[in-house]
Amino acid sequence: MPPPTISTLTFKFDHFSSLGTNIINNEHLTTTTGHRILSDLKTDIDGNLWRVAMYPNGERSVDSGIVQLCLYNKGEEHLVAAVSFVVRGSTGRVYYEKPMAPGLLRARGKSGRGGNIIERRKILDRAHEILVGEHQSLVVEVVIQVCEDVELYEWVSNGGHYFTPQNPCPKNLMKLLCEDHNDDDTSLADVHFQLNDEVVIHAHKLILKMNAPELYLLCEDADTNQSIPITGISEEVFRIVLYYAYGGTFPKREPIKASSPEKEPILKLGLEIIDAADRYGMIELKILVETYLVAYRVMRKHNVADMLLFADAKNCALLKEYAFAYAISRSRDIINSELSAKLKESNSLLQELFVAAAEIPERRASMGGGGGGGGGGSGVGGSSHCGSLNGSAENDLVFHRRSLCVNELRIELSENDLEVDGSKEILESRLEQMRLQQYTVRSSVSTQSSSSSIACSLETQESERRFRG
Repeated sequence: MPPPTISTLTFKFDHFSSLGTNIINNEHLTTTTGHRILSDLKTDIDGNLWRVAMYPNGERSVDSGIVQLCLYNKGEEHLVAAVSFVVRGSTGRVYYEKPMAPGLLRARGKSGRGGNIIERRKILDRAHEILVGEHQSLVVEVVIQVCEDVELYEWVSNGGHYFTPQNPCPKNLMKLLCEDHNDDDTSLADVHFQLNDEVVIHAHKLILKMNAPELYLLCEDADTNQSIPITGISEEVFRIVLYYAYGGTFPKREPIKASSPEKEPILKLGLEIIDAADRYGMIELKILVETYLVAYRVMRKHNVADMLLFADAKNCALLKEYAFAYAISRSRDIINSELSAKLKESNSLLQELFVAAAEIPERRASMGGGGGGGGGGSGVGGSSHCGSLNGSAENDLVFHRRSLCVNELRIELSENDLEVDGSKEILESRLEQMRLQQYTVRSSVSTQSSSSSIACSLETQESERRFRG
């Protein structure tokens, strides 16, 4: 999975004031609803084909007076994408932005993503300076964050499949966590966590030792009747952490509701869960939630600064890579924002951002190009290619390291039973050391094989000389 691709496509609707109106006596009357204007087709950096439909006075009578926009996927493959509609004024300032959670956009324009954008009267109000140029055009930018896995958002029931029983172990472990703990001898719990004056959560040291090692260290020497105080974490997040330690799956695999994405657990508590997982040594949970945040394309202009600083502090390499990609793709809007001010306080982050921006042309070249189809498309992302260990070990190792994104680094490290937690620099160093060791072993074996061949040849020559003598 390459770094997230963020494309910005620009759609322009000329002579906006006359769109969706009836003309009587040379006057424009904005009384027509349901009138649809289609934009030109635009291509994003990945080659996906898009079109925007605009209802300049609403699609239905109840929407009268509201400008509605809808993005359609005109390609041949279904896509899932998070979409933001951005309306700029003639000065370049963002007047309005409507972000939408990831959703399915079916191929060939069978379904779209959009909704109410802005009141028509506000666009026509010259004081707002929204319409631009001599044609008084409405300019709409669409920020598209395509997700990798369509199936992640298109879960369906397993109707029609044969019943297959599941391993009961996870369910039985969950029963241990959820059992009714009384003061009798039937409970197997041997540790008790005190979250506040009223909430006590019971657990089992053996399970914590295997799945939450740092949490286990807090209670390793505690007596059975002793309560361990837990501070700096909410009850909801602590229960989620224990739920995962006992074999539960979090987050639940359910599509995010576009109407209220902020209410979804993965968006509402994601950073808190990562913080708790990092504190208690639950690396798998930390990376799982981080990956879901990236997969759900949660980055927006208003949160990219906090996301980037958090990812850097907690060594969330994938989230940090995504934040860099988003910040670069929307640099026009972010350059004078909170992110810019915070980056000035961190020379290391600022330097990393410059490096990430410099790698964009290389990534696009490795994709074989890509473009914005005359629509001002821009983006970050692309596939990468790995180097092979030929010639100079040092040069090849550096090339191999730089050609991998965070997800690819983690996959290769995991396949070789190495740690997958840490910053991208740590992951690169870990992989480079492994490659160097493998290269050294192969070189040693090759040298020994050559030495053995030479020794064997000399022995054969000596035997022949003696035979002839």
